[in-house]
Amino acid sequence: MKVLVIGVLILVAGRAFAYVDDSDWQRQMRAEARETRLEARERAREARGAAREDMVGRRETARARHEAKREEMRARHDFVREIRDSRRDQRRMRRDIFREVRRELRQSWSRFD
Repeated sequence: MKVLVIGVLILVAGRAFAYVDDSDWQRQMRAEARETRLEARERAREARGAAREDMVGRRETARARHEAKREEMRARHDFVREIRDSRRDQRRMRRDIFREVRRELRQSWSRFD
């Protein structure tokens, strides 16, 4: 009977050590799983940051392109306005010259009358 009790105690002690060892293994697996989760979160955070920076870069590029087009259109508009004003001034000067010439001709012909 003593042998049986000692055998059972040895088996129980072995199970207890196995449980403690198994507990350490579970703790180690949990620690590894936690570390893997943290690494995955960090990679996801970095990916979101990279995507955000990429989006900001695209937005800035689109904004710059839009601003360049606006500036180009403004320059075209200014150029067309300058040409229109120049032509109007030329017509006005031509009209004034013709009026002046006609007036001088009238005055010169009126002297002879």
